[in-house]
Amino acid sequence: MIWTTTGNLTNLQANAKFDFGLAPYPGKVAPASVLGGGNLYIFKKAPAAEKEAALKFVKFLTSDEILADWSINTGYVAPRDGAWNTAALKAYAVKVPEILVARDQIPVSVPEWSTHENARTGKVLNDALAGTYGDDAIRYSLLVVALCTMMAGLCFLAASFCRTRTA
Repeated sequence: MIWTTTGNLTNLQANAKFDFGLAPYPGKVAPASVLGGGNLYIFKKAPAAEKEAALKFVKFLTSDEILADWSINTGYVAPRDGAWNTAALKAYAVKVPEILVARDQIPVSVPEWSTHENARTGKVLNDALAGTYGDDAIRYSLLVVALCTMMAGLCFLAASFCRTRTA
C-alpha cells in the first residue's frame, strides 16, 4: 500500500511495475482528505505594472484549461469545477478514472495544515512520529519535543502577528 498525494498519480502510471488502484483516505465517519498546494501572491507594494502583469499571470494559471492540463500531466486534483468540465479533462477521466477519486473527495476535504516555517515544523513532527517505534520513554520524549517545538513556533507566529497589528 502507498499512502501518497494525488500528485503522484502520473508518476505511478508511468513507472509502477505493478497494477494499482486508488481509494479515498479513510475518515472517522466518511472518507476524508486534506487539500493543499502552492499559493500565488501579488505584493501590494509592487509597482502597478507588475501587479497588473502578475494578475494576468494568475488568471492564466488558474484558468480552466491550464488547470485541466496541469491535472492531466501531474495527477494533482484540479481545484475548479470548470476544469473538470473541459473536454480534455473529461476525456482523461474516462481513460484514467482513478483521477476521479481525488475530485470526489473535495466536498469532504479540509485545508492543509499550515504554520510558520511549515516544512521545518512538519519535519519535527514527522521525526517525532518516526521515533515512536522504539522504547516508550523515548517515544514520549520525542513527542514532547515535537509538541514543544510546534508550540514555540505558534507562539512566535502569534507574537509576530500581534506586533504587526499594534505597530
